[in-house]
Amino acid sequence: MTHRQTQKIGINKGSRRICLWNKIMVEMGFSIGQPISIKSDGQMLTIQPTNESPKKVSGVKNHGKVLPVIDIKENKNLVLSDLGNVGDLVEVKFSKRKIVISRTN
Repeated sequence: MTHRQTQKIGINKGSRRICLWNKIMVEMGFSIGQPISIKSDGQMLTIQPTNESPKKVSGVKNHGKVLPVIDIKENKNLVLSDLGNVGDLVEVKFSKRKIVISRTN
């Protein structure tokens, strides 16, 4: 089972930001508190659950329901410019134990 969505690249303190929150994330193995790894190959980002990591899935309350959140902020170790500019759309593909973010065509 997979789920696809488009997401707009946002901005945080002048840098690119992609914020994912969707109830489907729990079914795909991304529950609140789950340690994750985020890797870039220059064309796409891959997010996967891992045993230990300082990066974890957080949570947000939306209309009374708690949803998992992965907030990806550009920094010196993670460059998002290959995915586009602020305001551009990216494709997010959720699958079991893997999230892939790439440019839209």
